[in-house]
Amino acid sequence: MKYLALALIAISLWFLPQANTFAGEPKQIAGHWEGAITREGKEWRVCLDISVEGKTLKGTVDLPDYGFYYLPLSIKVEGARVSLSHFLRSSTVSVDGRFDGDRITGTWKGLNLTADFQVKRTSVQPVVFAEEEVRCQSGDATLVGTLVKPNRPGRHPVIVFTHGSGNQTRSRSAYRSMAYMFARRGIAALIYDRRGMGASTGDSRRNLNMPVLADDAVAWVKALQLRDDINPRQIGVSGLSQGGWVSPLAAARSKDVAFVLVISAAGITIGEQDDFVAENLIRAKRKIPEGRLEGVLELVKRVREFARTGRGDPTALEAEIARLRGEPWFEHAGLPKGEIEQYNPQIKEFLSFDPVPVWKKVSVPVLALWGERDTIVPAEKSRAIIERALKEGGNKEYTLKIFPQADHQMYVVREEGAGWDWPRLAPGYQEAMIEWLLARVDVAK
Repeated sequence: MKYLALALIAISLWFLPQANTFAGEPKQIAGHWEGAITREGKEWRVCLDISVEGKTLKGTVDLPDYGFYYLPLSIKVEGARVSLSHFLRSSTVSVDGRFDGDRITGTWKGLNLTADFQVKRTSVQPVVFAEEEVRCQSGDATLVGTLVKPNRPGRHPVIVFTHGSGNQTRSRSAYRSMAYMFARRGIAALIYDRRGMGASTGDSRRNLNMPVLADDAVAWVKALQLRDDINPRQIGVSGLSQGGWVSPLAAARSKDVAFVLVISAAGITIGEQDDFVAENLIRAKRKIPEGRLEGVLELVKRVREFARTGRGDPTALEAEIARLRGEPWFEHAGLPKGEIEQYNPQIKEFLSFDPVPVWKKVSVPVLALWGERDTIVPAEKSRAIIERALKEGGNKEYTLKIFPQADHQMYVVREEGAGWDWPRLAPGYQEAMIEWLLARVDVAK
């Protein structure tokens, strides 16, 4: 479980591949390769795309079961020996193998594991995307992003990908991988640096109000409508976690949004979600004696309520906290070690954001997906709230689904004692998004 939790926050560094070398004719290794990384009988699918530019090899790697796509690949070939490497989880993943005609076999090392690697060349041509750095203005911020398109002519449908919470940029592989996954299926994607982050300017505070972030997404929609290579009537918005608040708000604020696709969207206020997360974290640590747990959780809620609304007696709260500081489990209680956070009106506005009125205004097709084992968002409660809001708003075209055993990032949660396995996305999760979208947009042939 600890290993899986670390894997779920996998972040790849978006670096250019190192110089790729080949002692011989580069075309011998070019092509599309498919196979698996295997450990303890468990397979993890892998795909390589290797092409030649002059005498230089260029490559990318896909890990479909992990949800990572188009990671830059470094390639070195000396005789029959092949060395492959790419960045994953801020470290290098490598393959030391042998090239034999239409097969590459060897040893894979990464994620603190060693496994067998085998791929076979197929008749499929390597995937090539058209990529372009783009900019748009949103209020006082200049937003910078990358438009990823299928490498063929036509006016493409496109998804504008909003962000989860935090300082997110295009360099996050989990974020950018979504763009390449959809572009493979003929749907363009716009990924961008959150305002104030990366190359984008503007306010970079984490607790920016939702309308600001939604207006950034709408600004991208309007900018994309002006392009000759984009279908102006098939521009949608998507997001995971906090993006599940931002995306429907963008659709509610703009009639130019054609569809909404959200993952792990909370149907409750930000403050209520924070309480849900805090309680789950405390319970998961299992450090507080059962007889004291409920009292501690109640105190945590009152402390958070004071910071959120100003209601309560800070002197009394700090006295209660002080009485617990000597307990051996205090550091696991989620209580402040110093003074409690003072009431801030701006924080109140942020934490009070309620998505229900927003969802009532969303009239375009909606796909919303959750994981049953999400400890960040109450999945079933959120599904029921959002469905009720959509119905009350008169929306009849929506699909809401909860995936069994999946977490907030839609990875399978393995039970203790279930045996080792690779980190995997919930079965059918990626397919559900692609199939739903392809049924509603026109892909250029």
